[in-house]
Amino acid sequence: MELLNTAVWLAYLQARQAIAHDYSQEEATAVLTLAADFYADANHLYDTLQQRLATRSGSAA
Repeated sequence: MELLNTAVWLAYLQARQAIAHDYSQEEATAVLTLAADFYADANHLYDTLQQRLATRSGSAA
């Protein structure tokens, strides 16, 4: 899995912006179809950054 696939993260952003002022069922459904992938990608990014931080902290000691 690529850590920062710009196109994917921009798709998440565009989906979020689409429902900022449009609460239609169509827009909500479109965003919900991305929600599980967003959650997985966000957790992967967080875990990777945490590991990098721990590695740097461990090597600095």
